[in-house]
Amino acid sequence: MGISFVEAMRGWLRDGSGAEHPVSFEVVAQRRAGGLFEIRGLLSAPPLARDVPARGTLEMAIGKIAYHLEFVGADGRPLILEAQKHPTIFAPLKSMTQMHATVRDEKGTIVAEGEMRFALSDLVPFAASWLPGQRDSQKQLEARRRHVERLLLAGSAS
Repeated sequence: MGISFVEAMRGWLRDGSGAEHPVSFEVVAQRRAGGLFEIRGLLSAPPLARDVPARGTLEMAIGKIAYHLEFVGADGRPLILEAQKHPTIFAPLKSMTQMHATVRDEKGTIVAEGEMRFALSDLVPFAASWLPGQRDSQKQLEARRRHVERLLLAGSAS
């Protein structure tokens, strides 16, 4: 079995009018090759999107951890959340737990931007998700994702 883990990040985004809104994602990362991971999970950034499926990549390289998550906004348009951490030995805690995030539309126009953080209270479940056989967090995220997808399908049928 390849390397995989579950991660959650939370923060805020400022839209074009200057209003601040919460943002969060929970993803399962599965290593594909080297430092490249496929990620999938749930993203919430109201009013842009609320608990929607998101897919993308996570790239781990020396000095950079880059997230690229694609999702569909509440208005039906494709959106992309991009964020980066820049790990450094000079500020290890801050550099591994904080990142700037930008949401862009399909044309590359910035829709919102802000900051996201990894909560230290999530450290134990995050670390446990790396261990073989410790997949409860992945099962919980998968169950939540299926629940949200059922809600989205029920909403589109009405």
